[in-house]
Amino acid sequence: MRKSMLKPTLITTALLLASNMAMAFADDECVKPQTERKYQHIGCLNNEGISKVQIYGKYGFVDKVGKEITPIKYDTIYSYDDEGVFTVKLNGKWGLFDNRGKEITSIKYDEMSDFDEGVAGVKLNNKLGFIDKTGKEITPLKYEMVTTFNDGLAMVLLNDKSGFIDKTGKEVIPLKYDGATIFDDGLAMVTLNKKYGFIDKTGKEVIPLKYDNSSGFNAGIAEVKLNGEWFKINKKGQRVD
Repeated sequence: MRKSMLKPTLITTALLLASNMAMAFADDECVKPQTERKYQHIGCLNNEGISKVQIYGKYGFVDKVGKEITPIKYDTIYSYDDEGVFTVKLNGKWGLFDNRGKEITSIKYDEMSDFDEGVAGVKLNNKLGFIDKTGKEITPLKYEMVTTFNDGLAMVLLNDKSGFIDKTGKEVIPLKYDGATIFDDGLAMVTLNKKYGFIDKTGKEVIPLKYDNSSGFNAGIAEVKLNGEWFKINKKGQRVD
């Protein structure tokens, strides 16, 4: 993600980049179900003996002998083998299935992000939050914008103020900033009252919010603007040029 002080990109857009072939392995590792039906795509069996199949633009699940364990009716299915879940889209809504092809959540969300580190962003009625792979909503669906988790924290926006939550849904850094980036190497850039600085994961402002503009850190160096002058600082806030 670009490290700018613009409002962060919705986590839900990440889903558009997900590979539709996530179940595929190298040919010598791929075991496919035995089926006589002429599917247009047959995925590899997962560790529960389930495969994703596709025909005429619709998706579903079959077992290792080719028996359909769901109707072949879904618009999209993404698999997350490391997490043991599938995200499924039907009629513009998203839901969560386990790796046996069984429904975990109803297909009700307007948008759902990739699963990453055991959580996914979801959107319902224009509000965002997170669910875990059991389908539990670990935060209320109340936020206006969220990012992916990075360094164990996600940036969230509510009432035009930014802060950070952990994976339990706790708001560990208060929602008080006018803007923020995701954490990168232990620091996040924040802005308040048109001044820029950096905080650590405890919320401590380790580089004071005194700059008129700033880039993010790259290789331990950030460019900042103060009193009309641009210069470089290190992660201790010391000028280095």
